[in-house]
Amino acid sequence: MSEKIQPIHTERDAYVYIRQSSMQQVRTCLEGQRRQYDLRERTHALGFQHVTVTDEDLGRSGTGSDVLASDRC
Repeated sequence: MSEKIQPIHTERDAYVYIRQSSMQQVRTCLEGQRRQYDLRERTHALGFQHVTVTDEDLGRSGTGSDVLASDRC
């Protein structure tokens, strides 16, 4: 564990937010999505006991449209 991360930190809840703005990104950016989900395991490895993953809005743009100017990964 990192010296900077102390028990006072790991006693708190950890949150991992998985984000890809468009359905095109969800379909084609699998490596980036996998690495985002891997953050859950990383937080456990750092000593956090309770990790919440939020991914309900995958493929939904914050602008209200599934079409963005850029669908790059």
